[in-house]
Amino acid sequence: MGSEKKKTIEFKIRRFDPGLNKRYQSTYKVPILPGMTILDALLYIKDNLDGSLTFRHQCRMGQCGSCGVVVNGKPMLACYTQVLHLGVDTLEIEPLSNLPIVKDLVVDFDSFFEKFV
Repeated sequence: MGSEKKKTIEFKIRRFDPGLNKRYQSTYKVPILPGMTILDALLYIKDNLDGSLTFRHQCRMGQCGSCGVVVNGKPMLACYTQVLHLGVDTLEIEPLSNLPIVKDLVVDFDSFFEKFV
């Protein structure tokens, strides 16, 4: 891993604190290696920069959809989308806009599943 070229990408994450009923933005600089997904970067942030960041993920295979987020205005799966393939130096990440926000990037899927059954 030491010989692979890293690129630093700025992540601007729109967050929500339900205790304060407050929306805010946090910014992080993340070293990205080829092949890293948005989910990998979010896990890096949580593990190394800000343990309070909350997001959802499950299968890591682009199947379940639990890691859905909006990236630079477009809905994407965090586990499937490779950061360097987006070709930008800054990513604005926010929760899906069509569901109620629980905390940070986590949305409430209950109404979706009620319609699905």
